[in-house]
Amino acid sequence: MQHQFTVASFNLENLNSIGTFYEGRDQTPYDAASFDKKAAFVADMLNNITAPCIIGVQEVFDPQALKDCVARSSMSTAQILAPDAKVVTNPTTGNRTATGPNVGLVTTFPVKSIKTITEFPNEVDIRVPLGADEDMGIVVPIDIRRFERPVLKAELDVPGLPGLTVLVTHLKSKRPKFLKSESESSPLAQNLGGLRSLLIRSCEAAALRSIIRAVRADRAEDGRRRPLIVLGDVNDDISSVTTRMLEGSRPFARQGAADRYDYARRTADLMLNALELKPPADGIAYSHVFEGVGTLIDTILLSADFLPIEGRQRAEITVTHIKVGHLRNRPLPSVSLPPVNPFGNPEPVKLKDPLDDIQIDGPRPRKSDGPSVASDHGIPSAVVKVW
Repeated sequence: MQHQFTVASFNLENLNSIGTFYEGRDQTPYDAASFDKKAAFVADMLNNITAPCIIGVQEVFDPQALKDCVARSSMSTAQILAPDAKVVTNPTTGNRTATGPNVGLVTTFPVKSIKTITEFPNEVDIRVPLGADEDMGIVVPIDIRRFERPVLKAELDVPGLPGLTVLVTHLKSKRPKFLKSESESSPLAQNLGGLRSLLIRSCEAAALRSIIRAVRADRAEDGRRRPLIVLGDVNDDISSVTTRMLEGSRPFARQGAADRYDYARRTADLMLNALELKPPADGIAYSHVFEGVGTLIDTILLSADFLPIEGRQRAEITVTHIKVGHLRNRPLPSVSLPPVNPFGNPEPVKLKDPLDDIQIDGPRPRKSDGPSVASDHGIPSAVVKVW
């Protein structure tokens, strides 16, 4: 019997509860008024997602805050899972502090099993040969062995898709990762910090790809490969190396058609983006805007069970959409330096170099505008029809 459901990925941007602090951060906690605005926003976004549904969420700090938000929406009866989000009370100060950010799952389908994955699979042994071309040279081990934000793995009971597994992820951001000895204002430190973040994200992508392959190699009760959906903020665009790592290599054509063996081998654990399979009708193709650039970093990846692949497809994507109306920024038509405000002088005046009075190696002042009452991410969703 045919039926359909919705899948979505929703970065909640630092969702926490009233009066709860963020471990290791100087962010202002929510008060009653700001949390009310945040909860109303989250509920409104959820009301736009048609049930039944599977929603992967990111940046959960207090699971009770997520429950309070969902309770205000049309998804009030959905299951809410965020097992790694925990709040502790300082016995001295009495302050409640949350660790994170963490991922979670909101779903109207029965949950058969759930676990979190922090450590990389043993097979992910990351070593880099530092030689030119085929010269192996020195082999350097990269001792990154765990996800900064654990991956959530859940098996759901969805009719027509026995063994359906969902992975919710939030890979390392592009925000530079500084050493304690470095000044965050230093251009060199920013460069090295960005490199470290890229390295961590790449290692996490390789480890997540290994988990994807293991899920696909496992068999469900019907003897077929487990259908798989990956939902999350992967912090890199759809065409980036790390995102392509998650997807796997695609079949390529020889003389206009793909070799049957190559086609079967490469599609066994191939994952493709729902928004590539069925682009949004309104043409919106970004979920985040940074420095004027719109990128699609919030992801819905689907296994061969949802793809037009010979003998394997059991479901299809009928509609996709990215909700971006709440975003404060929009992509610029071109990326360039902004114009400098004119001084209004009638005649050119020789000015002192403004950098002369700036101590660029000193600590960068932090700014807090209060807790977020919306989200800085768009929300991609896709409607799945099961045959």
